[in-house]
Amino acid sequence: DTDTDDQTVDGLTFNAGTGELAISLEDDGVAPVTVDISGVSTDDQTVDGLTFNAGTGELAISLEDDGVAPVTVDISGVSTDDQTVDGLTFNAGTGELAISLEGDGVAPVTVDLSALDTDDQTVDALTFNAGTGELAISLEDDGVAPVTVDLSALDTDTDDQTVDALTFNAGTGELAISLEDDGVAPVTVDISGVSTDDQTVDGLTFNAGTGELAISLEDDGAAPVTVDLSALDTDTDDQTVDGLTFNAGTGELAISLEDDGVAPVTVDLSALDTDTDDQTVDALTFNAGTGELAISLEDDGVAPVTVDLSALDTDTDDQTVDGLTFNAGTGELAISLEDDGVAPVTVDISGVSTDDQTVDALTFNAGTGELAISIEDDGATPVTVDISGVNTDDQNAGEVNLVTPVDMDEAGESSPTSETTVEAAIQAIAPITSKAARIFYPPSIAIDASTTGNDRTVDLYQEYLNQYGGSASNFTASAGAPNAVPTYTRAELYYYVTFADPTVMNIDSIDVNGVMQYDITAVPSDYNSLINVVFVVK
Repeated sequence: DTDTDDQTVDGLTFNAGTGELAISLEDDGVAPVTVDISGVSTDDQTVDGLTFNAGTGELAISLEDDGVAPVTVDISGVSTDDQTVDGLTFNAGTGELAISLEGDGVAPVTVDLSALDTDDQTVDALTFNAGTGELAISLEDDGVAPVTVDLSALDTDTDDQTVDALTFNAGTGELAISLEDDGVAPVTVDISGVSTDDQTVDGLTFNAGTGELAISLEDDGAAPVTVDLSALDTDTDDQTVDGLTFNAGTGELAISLEDDGVAPVTVDLSALDTDTDDQTVDALTFNAGTGELAISLEDDGVAPVTVDLSALDTDTDDQTVDGLTFNAGTGELAISLEDDGVAPVTVDISGVSTDDQTVDALTFNAGTGELAISIEDDGATPVTVDISGVNTDDQNAGEVNLVTPVDMDEAGESSPTSETTVEAAIQAIAPITSKAARIFYPPSIAIDASTTGNDRTVDLYQEYLNQYGGSASNFTASAGAPNAVPTYTRAELYYYVTFADPTVMNIDSIDVNGVMQYDITAVPSDYNSLINVVFVVK
């Protein structure tokens, strides 16, 4: 197999200014080939299918949600440089050996062997050393070492199929590829339907073992698409692609070829401006009558999208919007109102086509009643929506009437009257609840004072809980009473001893949990003594 053509790709350069990709091959003797891809649209449709039919030689490409059948590319006519030696002829009269290659389009190469003394001796060995380019010939019974013929100077790179033209027609969307001296018209590929819409390729990986090329797109939410290239005849001058790696950080695509002996070739794509969708939000309108918010996008060709907010209770008695949060993952806008006592209201705007532009700021100005919305990387100032006309009813507690007037403090006033508003009711009851209602006595307990002793303890809180914390089955309750008496936690109470008989006991301390430490200094004369304990709700 003299298919040695080992022409490494030694240059891939993209000119962001002109939109041209220049490709040069090592030692091919021609200027770099340029491809104009400036007219390629980058419109955000994920590639969701790449299928190669080895039988027909067609590559089918389908795009997500583009509404057209897969685009097919016929590459059956592409020559893979697989030129078999199809002729070896020896002319005994002239002593010349003629070598021809299949489909190379040139005359056979001849080697003059007339000087060899063949003496009618059969050739019993022909060995070609690809490393040195020498052909070793040994003759039967000639008693000498094999004769070597140096073929290294022969130009065996005869595939003669340099890519001599790559032309992109922006009008028709066709890419034309022609090979030097291949005798066929340029192969055209229709890529007019390809729309890439601002999704950077962030991973290209070629698995030489399985023959699969994996392509992943930035933020498309799907697993990498794999293309099975194992059926391709890749014996093209022993230059299999064994590595395709894209570095999203630097924007470089690295391409390495099997056994080419050079470092991977890198292509700098960082200058590509793929944010071309340019669909700025150009109108946000709130209809107070219907409760609908209308959102329109610049040049998207569809009517404004409306969001029904009529179910929101906007009569909120001065409830300022205190939270607007957009969840890019779910596409939901959460709106919360100050002191409305309900969870934030969520609006699903996941169906709004924002061309992969995240909302990166939502700001509400309570003074002007304007909502400002800015879109990531749209290059425009935030869009503002005036919702100052929304009826918030601005009623304070003094303006909200009680359904039924009631006298909250009874004799607390010189002339008792019934409170009629929320504010008046709060002001009347606050002095009562802030003091007297917070103080109560725990249940009676027995403390052993039959003998003297120091540093004894009693858990006042636990004694309280033991008696009050049980169910109604443990004590007698009035008809219709609940099954349990409400109790406080340890941390909700303060603990006091307001009196203890000093002739019988000393109170050393009470900790924050209600555990009291005391000393019995003398046994009471009648075996009875009193201690007064008070609990206060914090």
